[in-house]
Amino acid sequence: MSTVLWARLRPSVPLKSKSDRGGNARDCAAVATWRVLAPVPRFSKARLAALACGAVLAGCESAPPAVHQQDLDTWVGAPVSALDTHPLFGTLPMVRVFPESGVEVRDYVNKRYVAGCLPPASAGSKTFTMNPGTYKAFRTCSENMSGCDNVFTIKNGKVMQFSPEGQCKTSEIVRPSGR
Repeated sequence: MSTVLWARLRPSVPLKSKSDRGGNARDCAAVATWRVLAPVPRFSKARLAALACGAVLAGCESAPPAVHQQDLDTWVGAPVSALDTHPLFGTLPMVRVFPESGVEVRDYVNKRYVAGCLPPASAGSKTFTMNPGTYKAFRTCSENMSGCDNVFTIKNGKVMQFSPEGQCKTSEIVRPSGR
C-alpha cells in the first residue's frame, strides 16, 4: 500500500478540506486541480526498523577500528603494579586464572550483568581466582553479553600481552600511567 503525494496545478481554485480531492460533486472543479506526483511507500514499523538497522550496520563497516594496536603495545613489558593501580581497571571485576606454571591471566570484565556469571564472593570483593575449567564456564556464560573482556597475560611480574575481546574500545585511558 502506498500513500499518494498530490500537487495542486491551479492555485486559483480554493480548496476547503480533504474532501476537495473528490469528496462530492460540488467540488469536481477542485478535483481537477490535483494530480498525482509520485507514490510514497508506507512501511510498517518492523520494516522501518530493519531498514534503520541495515543503515547502521553499513555505517559500521566503514568505521575505524575501536581497538588501536598502539594502546595494546604500551602494556607489553609493563609491571603488574601498573595494572593494580590503573584508574580504570581498578574499578572493574577481575578474574584471575593460572593456566600454566609461571603464567597468570587476568580478565578485567567490563560487561553489564556479569555478576550472574561470577561465583559468590565476600562482600566488596572484585577479585575472583578461578581454575581453567571454571574460567571456561565463566567465559561461556558471559560471551553473549555486550561489553569487553580486557585480557592480560602476565609472566615474571610483567605484562606479556593485552588482548581485549568483545565490544571493546581503546584510547589513552586504557594505557598504563606514564606511557
